[in-house]
Amino acid sequence: MSPEPGGRFAVVYNPLAWTVTTIITLTVDFPRVSVTDESGRPVPAQVQRSKELPSAYDLHVLTTIPGLSYRHYSIRPSRSSQEDTGEPEPFVASTQQFGVQPRRRGRRGGKSLVPVVNDCYIIFLDTDTNLMHSIWERRSNRKVQVTQQFMEYHVNSHFNQDQISDNYVFTPDGRAEPAWEAVRMEIVAGPLVTEIRQDFYREVNDREPTFAIYSRLAHGPQSSDGELLCHRIEQEYRVGPLELNREAILRTSTDLNTGRVLYSDNNGYQMQRRPYRKYKNNTNARVHPELSQGAVAQACSDLVSESGAAVCEACP
Repeated sequence: MSPEPGGRFAVVYNPLAWTVTTIITLTVDFPRVSVTDESGRPVPAQVQRSKELPSAYDLHVLTTIPGLSYRHYSIRPSRSSQEDTGEPEPFVASTQQFGVQPRRRGRRGGKSLVPVVNDCYIIFLDTDTNLMHSIWERRSNRKVQVTQQFMEYHVNSHFNQDQISDNYVFTPDGRAEPAWEAVRMEIVAGPLVTEIRQDFYREVNDREPTFAIYSRLAHGPQSSDGELLCHRIEQEYRVGPLELNREAILRTSTDLNTGRVLYSDNNGYQMQRRPYRKYKNNTNARVHPELSQGAVAQACSDLVSESGAAVCEACP
């Protein structure tokens, strides 16, 4: 069996031993699609403009897959209207765009907040800075203040010192400094997923961003174990191109009183903090990977942030 011209098949595998309910993301070339499972039944889906490819679209599909099994989906362009076929089409997400805001060097704003809501959280975004302001966990009725900052370390290239940066150890020559001057934001809202897209520009007049944060809040039913899909805030990061001899970090600070700081590399692995020390043998090597993803959590709060890319998350 082969798909229709322009269509495709998608096979989604669950390697775990238990049933998983989640939202998967596929890339398609057309905004009007029809998504059906192996029995020909339509499945809940959402279409939105791709964050990476201007001519493509992101297709979000709600799926439930038994343990150690797979689901088969048929994705084909919809050439007829919903009234003609009787099949529901994926919802086309709406987009709200915000203008470019320069980086503020003084006190943060907080006077013009836009809420992004699902059943578990309310994320407040500051339109004066285009940055995340706070997160309200609805079940515990608790608000957590949040700051975001992309920063860079410069390489230590002073050859008169014994320890300089090489292929194994990156040694900075000072503190990390902010690496952006402006940020653009847009909110893509739909019935399955609401996505917050933040593009960070190294210079105000740059045409392409150097850094990006994509934060996603899910809307949907409970998973097989009773957990709400909305319970996690997913974040994806994009970095580059970087200037030569730099190391980029994302610093996310909250007012959670955990007393702990987690540092991770671009694979989400935990690594050792590397402070600047001004003496001859300035060596700060990495430690062995210990964690598969970055996370910030506290015993008395249900706020969980998951990431699958470079992140430095701090809880002062």
